[in-house]
Amino acid sequence: MISELHPADIAEIISRVSHKEGVALFEELDPDAAAEALHELRPDVQAAIIDKMDKEHASEIIERMPPDEAADVISDLPTEKAQEILGLIEKEEAESISELLGHEGDTAGGLMINEFIAYPPEITATDAIERFKKDAAEMDEIYYIYVTNENEKLLGAVSLRELIIAPSDARLADIMEDKLQTVSPETDEKVVSQLISKYNLLALPVVDKENVILGIVTVDDVMDLLLPPVSRRKQRKV
Repeated sequence: MISELHPADIAEIISRVSHKEGVALFEELDPDAAAEALHELRPDVQAAIIDKMDKEHASEIIERMPPDEAADVISDLPTEKAQEILGLIEKEEAESISELLGHEGDTAGGLMINEFIAYPPEITATDAIERFKKDAAEMDEIYYIYVTNENEKLLGAVSLRELIIAPSDARLADIMEDKLQTVSPETDEKVVSQLISKYNLLALPVVDKENVILGIVTVDDVMDLLLPPVSRRKQRKV
Protein backbone atom coordinates (compact mmCIF):
# COMPACT_ATOMS: atom_id res chain seq x y z
CA MET A 1 0.00 0.00 0.00
CA ILE A 2 2.80 2.44 0.86
CA SER A 3 4.54 1.74 -2.48
CA GLU A 4 1.50 3.14 -4.26
CA LEU A 5 1.82 6.53 -2.55
CA HIS A 6 3.61 9.51 -4.08
CA PRO A 7 7.37 9.45 -3.25
CA ALA A 8 7.03 12.68 -1.24
CA ASP A 9 4.28 11.11 0.86
CA ILE A 10 6.38 7.99 1.44
CA ALA A 11 9.28 10.19 2.53
CA GLU A 12 7.03 12.05 4.95
CA ILE A 13 5.99 8.76 6.57
CA ILE A 14 9.63 7.61 6.79
CA SER A 15 10.59 10.93 8.39
CA ARG A 16 8.07 10.42 11.18
CA VAL A 17 9.38 7.03 12.33
CA SER A 18 12.65 5.82 13.81
CA HIS A 19 15.60 4.92 11.59
CA LYS A 20 15.02 1.26 12.46
CA GLU A 21 11.39 1.45 11.37
CA GLY A 22 12.41 3.44 8.32
CA VAL A 23 14.81 0.71 7.27
CA ALA A 24 12.08 -1.90 7.79
CA LEU A 25 9.67 0.08 5.60
CA PHE A 26 12.26 0.61 2.89
CA GLU A 27 13.09 -3.10 2.80
CA GLU A 28 9.44 -3.83 2.02
CA LEU A 29 9.09 -1.17 -0.67
CA ASP A 30 9.31 -1.86 -4.35
CA PRO A 31 12.91 -0.87 -5.34
CA ASP A 32 11.67 1.73 -7.83
CA ALA A 33 9.39 3.34 -5.23
CA ALA A 34 12.19 3.24 -2.66
CA ALA A 35 14.60 4.94 -5.08
CA GLU A 36 12.16 7.78 -5.78
CA ALA A 37 11.26 8.24 -2.11
CA LEU A 38 14.89 8.26 -1.02
CA HIS A 39 15.55 11.47 -2.93
CA GLU A 40 12.85 13.25 -0.92
CA LEU A 41 14.48 12.54 2.45
CA ARG A 42 17.02 14.63 4.35
CA PRO A 43 20.65 13.62 3.63
CA ASP A 44 21.21 12.32 7.17
CA VAL A 45 18.10 10.13 6.96
CA GLN A 46 19.09 8.83 3.55
CA ALA A 47 22.56 7.87 4.75
CA ALA A 48 21.26 6.27 7.96
CA ILE A 49 18.73 4.11 6.11
CA ILE A 50 21.08 2.96 3.36
CA ASP A 51 23.91 2.35 5.82
CA LYS A 52 21.71 0.03 7.92
CA MET A 53 20.37 -1.94 4.95
CA ASP A 54 22.18 -5.00 3.64
CA LYS A 55 24.49 -4.03 0.80
CA GLU A 56 22.69 -6.09 -1.86
CA HIS A 57 19.32 -4.46 -1.23
CA ALA A 58 20.89 -1.03 -0.85
CA SER A 59 22.74 -1.37 -4.17
CA GLU A 60 19.51 -2.39 -5.89
CA ILE A 61 17.85 0.83 -4.75
CA ILE A 62 20.85 3.05 -5.53
CA GLU A 63 21.12 1.55 -9.01
CA ARG A 64 17.58 2.68 -9.81
CA MET A 65 18.32 6.31 -8.98
CA PRO A 66 19.57 8.85 -11.54
CA PRO A 67 23.39 8.98 -11.32
CA ASP A 68 23.47 12.50 -9.86
CA GLU A 69 21.03 11.59 -7.06
CA ALA A 70 22.86 8.31 -6.44
CA ALA A 71 26.16 10.18 -6.15
CA ASP A 72 24.66 12.45 -3.50
CA VAL A 73 23.60 9.47 -1.38
CA ILE A 74 26.86 7.56 -1.87
CA SER A 75 28.90 10.60 -0.83
CA ASP A 76 27.25 10.65 2.60
CA LEU A 77 27.92 6.99 3.39
CA PRO A 78 30.90 5.60 5.29
CA THR A 79 33.70 4.86 2.83
CA GLU A 80 33.56 1.09 3.27
CA LYS A 81 29.79 0.93 2.74
CA ALA A 82 30.02 3.23 -0.30
CA GLN A 83 32.69 1.04 -1.90
CA GLU A 84 30.68 -2.12 -1.22
CA ILE A 85 27.59 -0.67 -2.88
CA LEU A 86 29.52 0.66 -5.88
CA GLY A 87 31.09 -2.77 -6.27
CA LEU A 88 27.66 -4.39 -6.59
CA ILE A 89 26.21 -1.89 -9.04
CA GLU A 90 26.41 -2.51 -12.78
CA LYS A 91 29.82 -1.36 -14.02
CA GLU A 92 28.60 1.37 -16.38
CA GLU A 93 26.27 2.82 -13.73
CA ALA A 94 28.99 2.69 -11.08
CA GLU A 95 31.38 4.53 -13.40
CA SER A 96 28.81 7.28 -14.00
CA ILE A 97 28.31 7.72 -10.26
CA SER A 98 32.05 7.71 -9.56
CA GLU A 99 32.59 10.37 -12.23
CA LEU A 100 30.05 12.66 -10.59
CA LEU A 101 31.55 12.12 -7.15
CA GLY A 102 34.64 13.94 -8.36
CA HIS A 103 32.81 17.30 -8.57
CA GLU A 104 31.81 19.71 -5.83
CA GLY A 105 28.06 19.77 -5.34
CA ASP A 106 27.69 23.54 -5.85
CA THR A 107 29.20 23.53 -9.34
CA ALA A 108 27.90 22.63 -12.80
CA GLY A 109 29.77 19.33 -12.52
CA GLY A 110 28.03 18.58 -9.24
CA LEU A 111 24.61 19.49 -10.63
CA MET A 112 24.86 17.78 -13.97
CA ILE A 113 23.57 14.40 -15.06
CA ASN A 114 25.90 12.51 -17.36
CA GLU A 115 23.12 10.81 -19.28
CA PHE A 116 22.25 12.52 -22.55
CA ILE A 117 21.65 11.67 -26.20
CA ALA A 118 24.16 12.72 -28.85
CA TYR A 119 24.19 11.84 -32.55
CA PRO A 120 26.54 12.68 -35.45
CA PRO A 121 25.67 15.65 -37.68
CA GLU A 122 25.24 13.68 -40.90
CA ILE A 123 22.31 11.46 -39.88
CA THR A 124 18.81 12.38 -41.06
CA ALA A 125 15.86 13.39 -38.93
CA THR A 126 14.17 10.07 -39.69
CA ASP A 127 17.20 8.07 -38.58
CA ALA A 128 17.55 10.21 -35.47
CA ILE A 129 13.92 9.61 -34.50
CA GLU A 130 14.35 5.84 -34.89
CA ARG A 131 17.50 5.90 -32.75
CA PHE A 132 15.79 8.11 -30.22
CA LYS A 133 12.96 5.63 -29.68
CA LYS A 134 15.49 3.05 -28.52
CA ASP A 135 17.95 5.29 -26.68
CA ALA A 136 15.34 7.24 -24.71
CA ALA A 137 13.57 4.21 -23.24
CA GLU A 138 15.50 4.20 -19.95
CA MET A 139 16.21 7.92 -19.58
CA ASP A 140 14.19 10.24 -17.35
CA GLU A 141 15.01 13.72 -18.64
CA ILE A 142 15.43 14.43 -22.35
CA TYR A 143 14.97 17.90 -23.80
CA TYR A 144 17.46 18.07 -26.65
CA ILE A 145 19.43 15.82 -28.94
CA TYR A 146 23.02 16.99 -28.98
CA VAL A 147 25.11 16.85 -32.12
CA THR A 148 28.73 15.80 -31.72
CA ASN A 149 31.60 14.85 -34.01
CA GLU A 150 33.66 11.66 -33.89
CA ASN A 151 35.68 13.08 -30.99
CA GLU A 152 32.51 13.84 -28.98
CA LYS A 153 33.01 17.59 -29.37
CA LEU A 154 29.75 19.48 -29.13
CA LEU A 155 28.61 20.98 -32.43
CA GLY A 156 25.01 21.90 -31.72
CA ALA A 157 21.64 20.80 -30.38
CA VAL A 158 18.24 19.95 -31.80
CA SER A 159 15.05 20.31 -29.76
CA LEU A 160 12.60 17.43 -29.92
CA ARG A 161 10.06 19.75 -31.53
CA GLU A 162 12.44 20.74 -34.32
CA LEU A 163 13.34 17.11 -34.88
CA ILE A 164 9.72 16.04 -35.27
CA ILE A 165 8.69 18.81 -37.68
CA ALA A 166 11.87 18.65 -39.78
CA PRO A 167 11.77 17.12 -43.29
CA SER A 168 12.52 13.42 -43.04
CA ASP A 169 15.69 13.74 -45.14
CA ALA A 170 17.06 16.81 -43.32
CA ARG A 171 20.42 16.23 -41.66
CA LEU A 172 20.91 17.18 -38.05
CA ALA A 173 23.66 19.52 -39.20
CA ASP A 174 21.03 21.46 -41.18
CA ILE A 175 18.47 21.85 -38.40
CA MET A 176 20.65 22.12 -35.27
CA GLU A 177 21.24 25.29 -33.28
CA ASP A 178 25.01 25.81 -33.28
CA LYS A 179 25.24 28.89 -31.07
CA LEU A 180 24.93 27.22 -27.69
CA GLN A 181 25.40 28.41 -24.16
CA THR A 182 27.77 26.06 -22.34
CA VAL A 183 29.55 25.93 -18.99
CA SER A 184 32.58 24.16 -17.58
CA PRO A 185 32.33 21.62 -14.72
CA GLU A 186 33.77 24.23 -12.32
CA THR A 187 31.15 26.91 -13.09
CA ASP A 188 29.34 28.04 -9.94
CA GLU A 189 25.73 26.88 -9.58
CA LYS A 190 24.48 30.48 -9.39
CA VAL A 191 25.94 31.22 -12.82
CA VAL A 192 24.37 28.04 -14.17
CA SER A 193 20.92 29.00 -12.88
CA GLN A 194 21.28 32.54 -14.25
CA LEU A 195 22.12 31.23 -17.73
CA ILE A 196 19.23 28.78 -17.78
CA SER A 197 16.85 31.51 -16.63
CA LYS A 198 18.22 34.23 -18.94
CA TYR A 199 18.15 32.11 -22.09
CA ASN A 200 15.01 30.15 -21.19
CA LEU A 201 16.80 26.80 -21.51
CA LEU A 202 15.52 23.37 -20.61
CA ALA A 203 19.06 22.02 -20.30
CA LEU A 204 22.55 23.50 -20.32
CA PRO A 205 25.52 21.47 -21.65
CA VAL A 206 28.61 21.04 -19.48
CA VAL A 207 31.79 20.76 -21.55
CA ASP A 208 35.51 20.36 -20.93
CA LYS A 209 38.30 22.57 -22.30
CA GLU A 210 38.16 20.73 -25.63
CA ASN A 211 34.40 21.34 -25.90
CA VAL A 212 33.66 17.66 -25.29
CA ILE A 213 30.24 17.33 -23.71
CA LEU A 214 30.39 15.79 -20.23
CA GLY A 215 26.78 16.14 -19.14
CA ILE A 216 23.85 18.51 -18.84
CA VAL A 217 22.25 20.60 -16.11
CA THR A 218 18.47 20.53 -16.48
CA VAL A 219 15.88 23.13 -15.61
CA ASP A 220 14.70 20.78 -12.84
CA ASP A 221 18.10 21.12 -11.19
CA VAL A 222 17.73 24.89 -11.26
CA MET A 223 14.31 24.61 -9.64
CA ASP A 224 16.02 22.66 -6.88
CA LEU A 225 18.28 25.68 -6.35
CA LEU A 226 15.36 28.10 -6.19
CA LEU A 227 13.14 25.84 -4.08
CA PRO A 228 15.57 23.46 -2.37
CA PRO A 229 14.17 20.05 -1.40
CA VAL A 230 15.25 18.59 1.92
CA SER A 231 17.74 16.35 0.14
CA ARG A 232 19.61 19.21 -1.57
CA ARG A 233 23.36 19.20 -0.86
CA LYS A 234 25.85 22.03 -1.15
CA GLN A 235 29.00 19.93 -1.33
CA ARG A 236 29.85 16.30 -1.67
CA LYS A 237 32.09 14.75 0.94
CA VAL A 238 34.80 13.53 -1.43
